[in-house]
Amino acid sequence: MPDASFNPLVSIVIPVYNGANFMRSAIDSALAQTYANCEVIVVNDGSRDDGATAEIARGYGDRIRYIEKQNGGCGSALNAGIAAMRGDYFSWLSHDDVYLPDKIGHQISVLASLEERNTILFGPYELIDGKDNPVGSVRPHDLASIEELCRPLFAVSRGLIHGCTLLIPRKRFQSSGPFDASLACTQDYDLWLRMFPGSIVRYDPRVLIRSRIHPDQSSKTVDTAVEEGEALWKRFVTDVSPRLAAATDGNHYRYLANLAAFLEATPYRAVAPFAREAAESALAAVRVAVVVPYRDRIAWTVEAVVSVLAQSHGNFELLLVDDGSKEDDGPLQTLAATDDRVRCFSRPGEGAAAARNFGVRQATADYVAFLDSDDAFAPEKLSHQLRAMVAGDLVFCHTAYEVFGADIPASKVETSYFSGKVYPTIIATCPIATPTVMLRRDIALKHPFPAGIATGEDVIAWIGIARECRLGALDEPLTRVRLSAQSAGVDRQRYCAGLANILAACLNHPTDSGQGRELRQLVDALWLNLDPTRPGTAETNAQRDARTSVTRALALARRGFASLIRLGPATTWRRARAWYVRRRLLRNL
Repeated sequence: MPDASFNPLVSIVIPVYNGANFMRSAIDSALAQTYANCEVIVVNDGSRDDGATAEIARGYGDRIRYIEKQNGGCGSALNAGIAAMRGDYFSWLSHDDVYLPDKIGHQISVLASLEERNTILFGPYELIDGKDNPVGSVRPHDLASIEELCRPLFAVSRGLIHGCTLLIPRKRFQSSGPFDASLACTQDYDLWLRMFPGSIVRYDPRVLIRSRIHPDQSSKTVDTAVEEGEALWKRFVTDVSPRLAAATDGNHYRYLANLAAFLEATPYRAVAPFAREAAESALAAVRVAVVVPYRDRIAWTVEAVVSVLAQSHGNFELLLVDDGSKEDDGPLQTLAATDDRVRCFSRPGEGAAAARNFGVRQATADYVAFLDSDDAFAPEKLSHQLRAMVAGDLVFCHTAYEVFGADIPASKVETSYFSGKVYPTIIATCPIATPTVMLRRDIALKHPFPAGIATGEDVIAWIGIARECRLGALDEPLTRVRLSAQSAGVDRQRYCAGLANILAACLNHPTDSGQGRELRQLVDALWLNLDPTRPGTAETNAQRDARTSVTRALALARRGFASLIRLGPATTWRRARAWYVRRRLLRNL
């Protein structure tokens, strides 16, 4: 609820130079405000129109405060008004623009509803011609979300701020300083660039001003307008820190790339290549960690390492995690010693999941990619995938890949169809190959691979991430995945064990266990692959034992489905946990 006692004085400052043509409408609109606690300050910036501007201003008597000064430009006139203002809030009104009657009143009501009243407000505006005819409108909320527009530098860096829509707390000038009086055309954006980053900014979608377009505007008459504008927009490249850029657009590269795209459609397009070059430098500065767990298979691991060292994006760290190898890894250590980007670790052989998790914890980069020791990256893998992630502000991404093997001709596996919001579909079908994945490191830390699971552990991790995050996908085959007799995609026993592990993990999760359709599809896939009557499925004793274990798991799953239908997810979850605790107790007896 707005605070009815909030009734600050607002100073409306109208700078004018040779403004006899339109200034009467501007002053009248300021005096017609429904919010009563306003003062109107008109600053005559040394007009040379035979006293016409002064005559109009003096005709308002004591209804306005009138100031005359030598000509110094719009910035100096605004500064004179700010120096003379008595109000707690500053509102700029150009002499050729018009306020709607509730401009100040509505903005004060918005402030009254906020806890932080040291907030800068801005909004959309209508466009009119010299005869007050409407010619369009500028509605920033049609171009971006309200949340984005409330980021301090977002609207400024896209040229979406009209100074006369603003209501600025007087305190903001104490930290940012006044307008730069030496600038003829860019004094406004120069100040916003200095003021907004340290401020709280709020966009309100209500139209409160009418902005006039006419041939006498300074941007159309000042010869140095484009040159001055180019100098300003170069500062948006050089003066905005990576941290502020990230707060504006998610990351430094994305901010600079968006800035370049915006500038291309402006008179300042000559600055766009400068911004694009800076964007490429920002992308090159992003570091990626590549985690490679290995156990024996040293020759293949050397090939994997060589493929990483050949990456076109050279800003990476390669973390080699020895997961209990018995083979001599001397050739691998020799290769690692040739590049200081490679770090080697030795672990006691706890499995690939634990080794990957260890690598992620040791990493210092912002992004993490995974590579199995028998696979290899294409030279552009990190470069292309990182660009897609940073440009799209993604935290989770995979790519198509190429499969190869001793007796298998190389072929592309297309997976880019699998993207966006893939949960809960990912439970039943997950085409993601682990060596194609890149994650933001904080996401990898939050969703580690489940240790102690030899097959299906990667899919379990992807399911957890997909519950919260969109999945990005590239259709380029940027990884070569080796298929051998031991690969889960070839060894049906390992494949079924992976499905069973995924099923068990989902049934043991309060959200996943409620996804009945996807879990039934997973069960059907298990039954299909365990069917001993299928061609080529003659069972060994070990396979038969595995099928028996999985059959028991499926029977338990069916009971769970029945409970879900009859009793609902919450009760089913409690019953499953109680059964699990009883089972652990019986095992310990």
